[in-house]
Amino acid sequence: MLDTSEESGTRILRFSGVLDAAAAARDWNAAQQAAHGRYVLDASGVTALDAAGAALLAGLPGEPEWREPTGEAPRAALKRFRDALATVK
Repeated sequence: MLDTSEESGTRILRFSGVLDAAAAARDWNAAQQAAHGRYVLDASGVTALDAAGAALLAGLPGEPEWREPTGEAPRAALKRFRDALATVK
């Protein structure tokens, strides 16, 4: 689930819960539209993550301030996706 807000003039994109293919499809356009300028990508509330969810997070534009997933499984899934992406760039 994606929630957007502003804190001290900075846009916050806060993802929580399961970020799977269905959630990524639902939130993709809103996330792309909200990810501009200076923003924080807060994935600390993500409890599960598949490749589509990792693609959504890693594919957002710019260089946001990251708040990584706190759970071991979603953090590891995001790392695997980033590592794989780095081999094709």
